[in-house]
Amino acid sequence: MDVFGGAPRFLAYPRPVVVQTGTDGVVKCQIGGDPRPAVIWERNNEQIHPEGRYCVFEDGNVYNLIITGATTEDSGQYICKAKNCIGETYAAATLKVEGEAQEIELR
Repeated sequence: MDVFGGAPRFLAYPRPVVVQTGTDGVVKCQIGGDPRPAVIWERNNEQIHPEGRYCVFEDGNVYNLIITGATTEDSGQYICKAKNCIGETYAAATLKVEGEAQEIELR
């Protein structure tokens, strides 16, 4: 194996996600690397910690960020960062939460 063979790389980039208010928003990506990379999610240059409405889980080499009960304030750009001792990579995806604010009062 060459020296660069193990750097993290995206096998599937995160895609833009659109969800309705009150539903769960799921952003996911697929990453390979050897040794297995550490993966974190960020928003507004701050790491997202898996607590409260945020849940992070791995399924093989698929990494998921779940925002339960998404609100319009959750809309924005989320960054998936993968890093191991050989290198690092990152990719961004947008989450758009629709609903609520689009209500029109008819008289």
